[in-house]
Amino acid sequence: MPQEQIYQPQVAPGNTAGIPLAQPQDFGAGVGQGIEQLGGALHRGAIDAYKIERQQRADAQAADFNVRFAQAREDADKASIDARTNAAPGGAGHADQMAQWWADRKATLTDGITEDSLRRSASAQINEFGSRFETAEYQFEAGARVGKIATDTQSATEIAANRAYRQQDPKAFGEEFSLGRQSLENMTGVPAEVRQKLIKDYEEKVSVGFLNGVKDRNPSAVKLLLDSGGFDDLVSPQQMERLRDGAQVEIRRNEALAQHQIALQKAATNEAIATAKAQQAAGIVVPDATLDQLAQAARANGDTSNATELSALQIHNGVNRETQGWTAQQYDSELARLRALGPKASPDDQVRLHALETIAPGRKQQFERDPGQWAAINGAPPPPLNFADPATWAARRQWAATVSKAAGQPVPLLQPAEVNQLKANFASGDKGRLEVIDTIAPLGGRDALQAMRQIAPDDAVAQRLVGLPMINRASAASGAAARKADRSLIDDMKPDGSGKLALEKYNTDVAPALARFAPQDANAAREIAGNLYADWARAHGVHTFNPSQYGTFLQVAVGGAIDGQGVFHGGIGYWNNVPVKLPAEQSQAQFEKVLSSVKWSDDPKVPHPVYSDGKTTITPQVLRSYVPVARSDGFYEFHGPGGIIVASNTGGIFKLDLGYLGRKYLK
Repeated sequence: MPQEQIYQPQVAPGNTAGIPLAQPQDFGAGVGQGIEQLGGALHRGAIDAYKIERQQRADAQAADFNVRFAQAREDADKASIDARTNAAPGGAGHADQMAQWWADRKATLTDGITEDSLRRSASAQINEFGSRFETAEYQFEAGARVGKIATDTQSATEIAANRAYRQQDPKAFGEEFSLGRQSLENMTGVPAEVRQKLIKDYEEKVSVGFLNGVKDRNPSAVKLLLDSGGFDDLVSPQQMERLRDGAQVEIRRNEALAQHQIALQKAATNEAIATAKAQQAAGIVVPDATLDQLAQAARANGDTSNATELSALQIHNGVNRETQGWTAQQYDSELARLRALGPKASPDDQVRLHALETIAPGRKQQFERDPGQWAAINGAPPPPLNFADPATWAARRQWAATVSKAAGQPVPLLQPAEVNQLKANFASGDKGRLEVIDTIAPLGGRDALQAMRQIAPDDAVAQRLVGLPMINRASAASGAAARKADRSLIDDMKPDGSGKLALEKYNTDVAPALARFAPQDANAAREIAGNLYADWARAHGVHTFNPSQYGTFLQVAVGGAIDGQGVFHGGIGYWNNVPVKLPAEQSQAQFEKVLSSVKWSDDPKVPHPVYSDGKTTITPQVLRSYVPVARSDGFYEFHGPGGIIVASNTGGIFKLDLGYLGRKYLK
């Protein structure tokens, strides 16, 4: 069949452009391929997403495990610390306890892990930590067990050493030594070198304990034991040296102790002898039996001088008993008689003289402290005193006068217990002070002053107040309070102030009259005058100084009292235009009369005034040209120009009791 001519090329081959050929993509093959590639990409993305999700889940499980595992390790540390702290002696059962604890604790650590590789890794970590943990706890138990063995052995060794210290029988020591060694040798579980060290330590300590006990009981025996060589293998050279030194120290200590005990015994005897002597000197009767016992002890100590003196003290006892109720004059009289014997005195006289010379000072001081006790010994105890009952005051005054006459020396009215009672009230405050002064004041005169000096020996104001009338005492107390509240009343020391003016008046009108008084006594008078004035000024609202009124209060403070005619008795007067203190009972006129009546004998034995040559008598008329100056003892001395003080022909200062002379001349 002939071929159909379809097309023929018009140009030569190679010289024309090629006609594109049809491709599979031209017919949709590229779309399929693209679809295929897209499907592959989606599959790979799903796989990758799965991988990522799985990795993230594994990471989360790993992180969770790490937290729980870290917490488990921390719990293990705490459990270990608690278990070790509370472990049984020797750590018994500790390792098993902790192994079981870890087994229980790790059981849930891998829960929730789904990845096999992660589970394997976690298990490996858990097992590795568990192995180290259990090993450490086993090592602790082993160490505790060894420590307990060492501690128990040490305790047993110390107990054995203490028991050996108390053993006095060497056989008992040997038994203790053998038993302890056997016990240590039976510890076969302990390494040989450790066991041998424990045995050596045991033998040395028990031996030293035994030797120390011997040293303390009989130090000389220790040296013998050490010198015997029996302890050479048991005790180190250093311990031996210390034991020898200790034994020597104990030997010296025992020797010193024995000497000390002898010295103490002698000292005790000497102290007892000294006490007996002191008691004897104070007038306390020491039994003759005690003196004899002390004399024998003194002889035993080789103290012959004290033994002789104690024998003499027995003789003194008789003198002591004899003279218990003696007065000071009796002591002085008997002492004078015995001293007058001189070399003619017998041994008994000499002992008696020595006894009296020893006893008398203490007895005199005892009388001065408590004359009531002395009076009681002589059968005249002081009668009871009721401060509010004048009758008891009268009885006490009579008793004091009687005892004073018998003893030949002044006796105070108040007894020590009464003085203490009044002192306590006096010191309790202003109210108590005034109550005591008011209690004592009714005694009057020297009795009141003496009693006040017993109660308040350093309070010159109180001693002056007790001699004033009650109204003045109360006013003075009130004035003292007023002065504290308002100093302008009498304490203003400005140039024209009340205090300044008052001081000038006192210095002019009173101070010269009190020149021979103690400063505190003169100041007390000025203080009381100021208190009286302050009370008056406050009551009358006066703030300008009134010299006349202050002068009146100075008179009162010095002891002046106005009689029914308004005339002062006592207080301040004048002689030759110089202020003088008047005797309590005398007015100015009476004072002048007394001085005009004074006269004296020419008898050289009778005190009378003389000139500076000590011989020429000053006549009464001439003496009246001098100024009589009161003294705190109640006497008057006479002062002349240039500070001259009239002397007495018998020596010293010439003085007169013008109060006594007033009672004599003014009858």
